[in-house]
Amino acid sequence: MNSSFALLGVYFMRWLPVIAGLGLLVTGIMITAGKEKSVKVLGIGYILSSVPVILSSLATFFIRISSAKAYSAYAVWNSYLSLFCNIGFLVCVCIFLHRKYGKKLIYIPVLAVSIGGTVIARIVSILLAKGLGSREHYSIWISMTLQINSFVTDAAVALIIIIVFYMNRKNEDLIPKTWLCMTIGLAGSALRALTYVAYYLTLINNFRIRSSSENMISLAVAFTALFAVVTPLYITIMAYRKDRP
Repeated sequence: MNSSFALLGVYFMRWLPVIAGLGLLVTGIMITAGKEKSVKVLGIGYILSSVPVILSSLATFFIRISSAKAYSAYAVWNSYLSLFCNIGFLVCVCIFLHRKYGKKLIYIPVLAVSIGGTVIARIVSILLAKGLGSREHYSIWISMTLQINSFVTDAAVALIIIIVFYMNRKNEDLIPKTWLCMTIGLAGSALRALTYVAYYLTLINNFRIRSSSENMISLAVAFTALFAVVTPLYITIMAYRKDRP
């Protein structure tokens, strides 16, 4: 009985990111199709952001039914698509902040940090590959470094946006708590990054707790995906509540 519940839990955690990605897509469509014009651009952004979440979640299933060459091609295209969708999402958020709060220059820091962080991460990975190529666990070190760089970049971008929402919370008549919802999402991203780093360190130190660590990774990814739905769900609720007579 206990083993059945454990298997059910693992199965549920594997599908939870997919469900969260679909939740992003559905809420994005609802926001875009709603009557509140000011947040429509945010809805478009969440539709874009749902694509890499869904594709990344399906990657674990794709690898089981495809060859290594096919999965490698899938991973490369998924990486480019994720970058495009992420930039598209940030542009949509910047458009909202520009129109609603008059932040004309918000595009510069947000996009500069996001694109700059991506470029720096690529350079760092190349340098690490050259410097650690002959050492043990070099691929794990590279993966851990990329995970840290990705979180730092995403956190910096998120903080810029959160600060703008927080400073204008008293002037916002529709979604004043967006800064709080985004902070919850950022906390989820931090949890995921810490979990991955802990997992990589167990691999480097050859600790024999790989199975439990992998379950912890799945749990962290699942909850991070759920945290990502908090903000669009809040915006959807507030937009449709305003539409009520």
